Amino acid sequence: MTSRACKSIRPLLSAYMDGELSPDDVARLQAHLAECADCRALLASYERMREQLHQLPTAPVPPTLHHEIRAAIEREQRRPRWLRLSVSPVAFAFALGLILMLLGTLLYAQALPPSIVSSEPAANATWPFYRPVTITFTKPMDEASVASHLRISPAGERERLPISWRGTTLVIGASSEQQASLLPDTIYTIAILHGARDRWGHELQQDWTLTFRTTSAIASAPTATSTPAPTETPAATTPQPSATANTTATPPPAASTATAVPPTAVAAASSPAPANPTPAPQQGHGQSAGSAAAPSPATTAQPPRSSSAGGTGTAGNSVPTSSAGSGTTAPAPAAATPPASPTPTPLSQPTATPSVVPSPTAPAAATPATTPTPQETPAPAATSTPAASPTPTPQPTPVTGAFAQVYWGDQQVQKLLGSPTGLAYTVAASELAFQRGVMLERIDTNTFYILKDDGSWVSLPAPTEQGDPASQAQPNLWIPGGKYGLVWKQQQLLDSIGYATEATPHVMAQGARVQPFEHGILILSDRGFVYMLLESGSWAQFPVASS
Repeated sequence: MTSRACKSIRPLLSAYMDGELSPDDVARLQAHLAECADCRALLASYERMREQLHQLPTAPVPPTLHHEIRAAIEREQRRPRWLRLSVSPVAFAFALGLILMLLGTLLYAQALPPSIVSSEPAANATWPFYRPVTITFTKPMDEASVASHLRISPAGERERLPISWRGTTLVIGASSEQQASLLPDTIYTIAILHGARDRWGHELQQDWTLTFRTTSAIASAPTATSTPAPTETPAATTPQPSATANTTATPPPAASTATAVPPTAVAAASSPAPANPTPAPQQGHGQSAGSAAAPSPATTAQPPRSSSAGGTGTAGNSVPTSSAGSGTTAPAPAAATPPASPTPTPLSQPTATPSVVPSPTAPAAATPATTPTPQETPAPAATSTPAASPTPTPQPTPVTGAFAQVYWGDQQVQKLLGSPTGLAYTVAASELAFQRGVMLERIDTNTFYILKDDGSWVSLPAPTEQGDPASQAQPNLWIPGGKYGLVWKQQQLLDSIGYATEATPHVMAQGARVQPFEHGILILSDRGFVYMLLESGSWAQFPVASS
């Protein structure tokens, strides 16, 4: 950057820190800061100076204040008595009311639970990577309690970024002694869990979560150019399918819906069926989730055809017509009643009349035969006794600890996962955080889980050989090494999850907790996060308290 450009930008830094710039000036300043290291350093020095000013000790009381107060009292006493009596009650009442109001406000504020009123950046915003994050509470907080309930993803950033306080504002990424930039082009999740206390012992009532993405030196101009192009193309293509849709009637929509549904329909309908037989709670579950995304549309398309062949689907409407035809053919066999006509033959008439007499007696005997029907009632009573056998079912599989915080605390999670199919257990595992995702390794099943920022995940078998050691790509960003590096390179994950944010994988000393469910699994990392992996191929991350 030329010194001329810096001279035009640097006068804006102070107004930028105070939030007084227009959006155009902010965009111009941020674009310059992304490319100019000198101006970034100057901005950092300004912010350190502001932090130091906020932490200056309170000024002592002037020694002359006592004498000034005594002199004011003496002047008041020298005033005429009638004037003092007329003014003093009014002043006293006003002062007393003001004190009572302030005291009541203070006591009321202390009794309220704390909450978070604002943050910079806002949720889902794009934030300059060289600026710290600020979170403002409604009242002074217990700093140690907030620190113990603070979660940051990527997980390694919790130890790297300095933390400080400015009154009721928590500052992440800057302190009076140190300032550390955020990682560029990285998705951050910062959570403060319920239970964080203020100075009077009142707790935060619910979890607070902030997700945002940091900027990089690359401008975001292509996003603007890409939007007009697709808008023109669908306009040209939409009339053509509409015309064909009129000619093709219902078949084409059916095919189109089958191809559009795979990601969601698999989780709702097709995936539960293979989930029960296949998944051993460890490896098979991840494999079924990956395979369910592709083959399930084919299987979902076939059942309607087989059902229609069976007469339950649309073919069922034609079944009545064919049955009506069969009904017309039924009278044809009924025409075979002439064989029954031999009954009226005259040869049997003389003997038939006496034989008819015993035949009514047989129906009379049949009436007592009908009486045994009440004897069938004890038989149902016997069948009802096996119904008592399902009594052992009221013993549901428990979901406890950190998993209970996620599962029982969110009905949507319960709906997505279904019921637990086994108890939670501990496995040997490790994890490695990336700019836009996470990789997990399960040692017990030799499986890698790759969790991407688009909400999808895949499982792969762990390689048998070790890769090259990790190497630094940028400041605080790494090309992963070992088995993680082999998977990262073979799957070409740089564009999807970026570089690793730590040099070596984090080995979970106490292992990872895993619990299987009907439609997915929960994995607890010892860094304070629970990962929900659904067999539909989607995943989610939940910050939890240590348990």
